[in-house]
Amino acid sequence: MFAKPALAAAALSLAALAPTASAQEAEGAANAKPTPEQVEHFKRAMRIRLAFNSALGMEKVNPNVKAALMACLYNNPLSKISIASKQVLDSNPGLDEANPADLYQAAAGVCGVKFRKVDAPAAGNGETSGR
Repeated sequence: MFAKPALAAAALSLAALAPTASAQEAEGAANAKPTPEQVEHFKRAMRIRLAFNSALGMEKVNPNVKAALMACLYNNPLSKISIASKQVLDSNPGLDEANPADLYQAAAGVCGVKFRKVDAPAAGNGETSGR
């Protein structure tokens, strides 16, 4: 006869302790410091987001490129784009992560944007200075 009330009391005390344990775990996770690699990915992700925002706000950017960037941002977390961009930057020595244009090119390429090579104007193209 005493077993049922004791069992019920034990169950209630366990139920009361469970949220406390979860709260403690959540507090511990909130107080956990990110690793240097996580900080690096976060900073890169923010620079990518700024570059994408700039591209989305420019009139001269092709609407298809804007659509690809928006779709990529909608379908992928920035952390995933950042990590994939880092892999592209690491595998292409000609790209420098510190250069915003190179970072944009790597991130947009990860998002499926295709770039075409633009030829630089020739030094002697026949233009005059107006005299």
